[in-house]
Formats: sequence, structure tokens, C-alpha cells
Amino acid sequence: MKADVDKTRLDQVFNLNESGDIFSFMKDYAYKNQALGTALIKRFLPYRIDIDSLREEVQDIFFSVDESGYKLGPSLNWHQIDEQLYRMMEKARYYDSEGEFDAAASIASEIVLFVGEHYSEDCVYECERFDGYDFETRNAIEMLISLVESKVLDTNTVKRIRSDIKKAAATDTFRNGGYCLADLDEIQSVLDGVFDDFDKHIASLNERIDNAGRCVHYRNRWLLRKVLYLNYKEKYDTAEKIIDDNFNVPELSKLRIDSQVFNGQIEEAVASLDSVILCTEDSSYVNDCHERRKELLESIGDDVRLADEIEYLLLNSYTSVYDNYLELKQVLERLPGNSQSRLNGAIVGMVKKELVHNQTEIARICAEQRMIPQLAECLSWNNDYNNECYKALAEYGRLLDAETRQRIVMGHIDVIRTSAIPTNSQRYGYIVSHMEALRDSCEEGRIAVIGLIEEFKVKYSRRPSMMKELKKLC
Repeated sequence: MKADVDKTRLDQVFNLNESGDIFSFMKDYAYKNQALGTALIKRFLPYRIDIDSLREEVQDIFFSVDESGYKLGPSLNWHQIDEQLYRMMEKARYYDSEGEFDAAASIASEIVLFVGEHYSEDCVYECERFDGYDFETRNAIEMLISLVESKVLDTNTVKRIRSDIKKAAATDTFRNGGYCLADLDEIQSVLDGVFDDFDKHIASLNERIDNAGRCVHYRNRWLLRKVLYLNYKEKYDTAEKIIDDNFNVPELSKLRIDSQVFNGQIEEAVASLDSVILCTEDSSYVNDCHERRKELLESIGDDVRLADEIEYLLLNSYTSVYDNYLELKQVLERLPGNSQSRLNGAIVGMVKKELVHNQTEIARICAEQRMIPQLAECLSWNNDYNNECYKALAEYGRLLDAETRQRIVMGHIDVIRTSAIPTNSQRYGYIVSHMEALRDSCEEGRIAVIGLIEEFKVKYSRRPSMMKELKKLC
């Protein structure tokens, strides 16, 4: 006969120890003890899923968190609520990955309804501490749209989701456009498309598109929704025609390219990217297309076109400059011909474009390639954001001769001198920080800044704020 557990002593175990330590012990013990492991699974992640229990678990979050302690704003601790909603959204993702789509959708739908019912009621919007929080509503809506359009949900589940979203949309939270919370328009449209007459729903989508006017983002958003609805209804030819007619719309061209890549049609996807690059006016999307084109060419081992693509990115991209340089260098080494000459030519072109926001990376490239004239030109750029130009001079200026360093330093001195002319005490701290960084960059910088300090002491002696800042350099 098994002895009863000493409940009084067990209470003290839970009361006198950190919950994290207890959790770690139980986790390790559960892996070794079949009875405990089975009991935990049965209690917290049963094989037979009770959807109503999952919904109640979301609802009970409201009663499981502490008070906020704020005199103004929400009464409950919405940081804790956000953590609990994230936990439930993780559970929804788990069920989604396991093919338990109705369970995943039910959790997501309940999260949206939960936030709708409690967010405005608890005055969360009045507290700046929650600016930017969406309380998992965006992730929940994204999952719901995907699951509904994939036709993997039971009809009753879809009806329940539609009811939940309708209730949420009627709350002050979503009716007044809660800050950073999800927009329910798209999920409502998707759900309407499941039950509405086809022609009626197409007419409603066309009305949204026509009413977009000059709001390009809004128009593109509903064009995509129309194409996805046509695919949902298996009207594939009509959907493809809309994509053809609006291939410059990023959302639509991306849809086709994703499909081509998924089906292994890499050359077709590359050709589609070529077309998009020529016809779209969205510079950010053009850059994304070039990045994707690079990935696809790399996947099929087409080094000739890959080199052209990386060279383009090296000259035109605002990010990953050094990584693109290394990639181009490696690819060119695999190609016949004078790879070093072509690489140097690309670097010369990059320096001529004066991509000052990438000054440190470009200086590093020029230094590694021992391209001294280009390095000198790069170090002369005056990108004083976060003192980048002075840091680059400190790092790579040693490769230049003293005369060239002196010329670069005097260029920076002229810029600092000009920036000090306006009477603006709020700027003096920045000016002095630039002087300090230039002083520490090289010997020429140190000498030039000493002279500039003396000049400013005479010229701006009646600016006490300036004098106070200059003392920091002495």
C-alpha cells in the first residue's frame, strides 16, 4: 500500500521555492517517469481535443492576471495578458502543425473576440505603455484567413468563426480602430465569400477596388483579395488574367512567383522577376525582386547570371554591402576571365555612387582590396551619423599617407566649423562629440581639433553653452 503524500510539506515546497526551479525539476522528472509524463499530457495536451475547453482557456486569461497598479489606464496587467495570449497563439500554431485545424482556428478566433471584448472596456488605449501592442490579433487573423481559404475547416467551425468576428467587429475596440490591432475587414470579406453568392461577393470586391481611388495600397490589397477569392472558387483562368493585367502590383506578381517556385519552375520564376523589375515603380519591391532573383540563380548554380545580379545589388542595395562583395568575389573566382579586374571595377562604381550610409563597409572593402585612391575618397565622405565617418577614419586611415589623411581631416574640420555657425545650444553637444571622435581618429585629427577648440573659444566666447561643452574636450 502506497503512503499518502505529506500535503502540508508539499505546500511548503511550492511556497518556498522559485516556480521556475520547480518547473525545471518536474520537466526533467517527467521525461524519466512515465506516469508523471502521461498525466501531464493528459491534463494539458490531451490527444482528444475539446475545442470548448480551448476557448474557455482563452476566456479565463481575464481572471488569471494581476491588477495593473496604474492609477490611470487599464485596471489589469495587460503585459501579463499579452504573454498569455502569445502562449495560446503558440498552442494554436502547434495544433495547426499537427493538422488539428479546427482547434487552431478556434483558439485564434477566441483571441480576437477576447481582445475585442476587453481592450476598450479596460481602457488599454489610454496607457502609452501599450503603444504598438496588437495582442496577437494580427497573427490570429493571418492564421484564420489561411485556414479558411485552405478549405480545411469544418463548416460549423467556419460559422463559429464568422460569429466571433462579427461580435468582435461590433465592439468599440475594433469599431473605433484600436491602435495597432488587426484590421478585421479582410477576414470578414473572406468569411462572407464562403457563404455569399459568387456574383454578389465579386461585386462587393469590385466596389472596394473602385472606391480605392488614388490609395494604391488599398487598391492592391483588394485586388489580391479578389484573386485569392477566385482561386478559392477554382476560377483559376480569371484569376491569372487579373494577375497578367496587373503584374506591376507587388502582391499579385509575388503570388505567381511563389507558385512557380513552389512548383519547381525556377526559370519561369526568374523570367517573372525580370518582368516585374521592368514594370513596377516600387523601388523597395524592385530591390526585393533582385534579392530573390539572386537566391534562385544561386539555387540552380547559374554563376554567369548570378555574378551580374550580385554586382547589381552591390551597386544599388542599401544593405548587406560587405556580404554582397564577398559573394561576388567568390562567384567571380569560379568564372573564367579576369575576375579581379571585374571586382575592382564594381568597387570603383560603388565608390562613385557615394553610398555614404554604407561608409564603414565600403571602406573595409577598399582596404581589403588595397584600393587606396577609392579608400581615400570613401573616408572623405562626411557621414557624421553616429560618428561613422570618424570611426572609419580611425579604422582605415592608417593605410593612407599623412598628406591624404591631413586633407581628409581638414574637410571634416570645415564641416564641423560650418555646423557651429547657427546659434543652437541643442546642437553644441553633437558638434563637440564630432570633434572628440575626429580628435581620436588619428594624429592629424588630434592636432586639427586642438586648433579648432582655440578658434571656437575666441569666436564663440559669448556662447556659455558652447564653452561648457568645449570644456569636455580639455
